[in-house]
Amino acid sequence: MTLTTPRRNIAAMRPSLLNPLFASVTTLAGIAGKTEKLYGRLTGRDDGARVLDLVLHLPTGIIDRRHQPKLADVVPGSVVTVAVDVESYRPPPPNRPRAPFLVYTSDDTGTLTIAYFSIRREQIERMLPRGSRRYVSGTVASYDGMLQMAHPDRVVDAAGFAAMALVEPVYPLTEGLSQNMLRRAIAAALNRLPALPEWIDPAYLARAGWSDFAGALAKLHRPSDPVDVSLDGAAWSRLAYDEMLASQLALALVRAHLRRPGGRRVARQAADHLPLEGGGRPA
Repeated sequence: MTLTTPRRNIAAMRPSLLNPLFASVTTLAGIAGKTEKLYGRLTGRDDGARVLDLVLHLPTGIIDRRHQPKLADVVPGSVVTVAVDVESYRPPPPNRPRAPFLVYTSDDTGTLTIAYFSIRREQIERMLPRGSRRYVSGTVASYDGMLQMAHPDRVVDAAGFAAMALVEPVYPLTEGLSQNMLRRAIAAALNRLPALPEWIDPAYLARAGWSDFAGALAKLHRPSDPVDVSLDGAAWSRLAYDEMLASQLALALVRAHLRRPGGRRVARQAADHLPLEGGGRPA
């Protein structure tokens, strides 16, 4: 006996409320062609990733950009956000094209060298104009006793810093996708999440201190504090309960299907011996 259901039948049984979640990721802005294939590889779907796959692609950690020390207080190996003044550039020598392009910056307590590899000078100068103040965020290393940051995760001016998320999720990636690309795609996917009817008893929700399903997903994808993505936190607990409840309901439906009595089968041989009207026998 097989319990598999054709995909077209599953789609026909799906409530129309959920249809936006089962749309292709190509319905999201900026995803097409090669990028679509990257998302398919990321989610393990050879037939193409769906909006739902991005919504359920959950973070495995966070970057906490709330730590904003002066350069003199920076600990090498840590992720920090620092405000620096851009002083000067040192492009790679003509005979060493693979050498980094260095940007020298400082605050009133120390200096920080920012290094870029294989990026055009014009692009770097747009991001870090000489004489400007910029907020840069990334992992700081110590190189020859000097602080250095290679390829900062963020480089923004004062307005960009005011709008920047200070706690950001970190996701599993596949080659060709960056954290920023994936964050933008997931943010767009979350906007497709419909208002779903609640299936957990309200009294139980209140006792557990859980939000609704959409709220739990938003907490993980848009954390405001590291505790929001803690494995023993309310958001993960709510989603784990949903998964367990869905599994139990699916198992109950399968069991009910297996217990359903079959219809009576009438053998053809028996039917051949039934008398016809008028006393004749089948031809």
